Amino acid sequence: MPFITSIFQGDKSAYTYLPNSLEEFPAQEGLIKIMKDLGLNDVKCYEFAGGASALHIGIK
Repeated sequence: MPFITSIFQGDKSAYTYLPNSLEEFPAQEGLIKIMKDLGLNDVKCYEFAGGASALHIGIK
């Protein structure tokens, strides 16, 4: 991603954090568990773009 964005934007360093942040962010099931552990109910996950992004919703 940093290489591709540097072609269009010219600043490779602007997106170098992305790979690291993806490694540290919990997977979908992990985020669902965190939300439930925090007391949210009826937690659901909706995937978009073939799972490239997702929306997590829970009721407090």
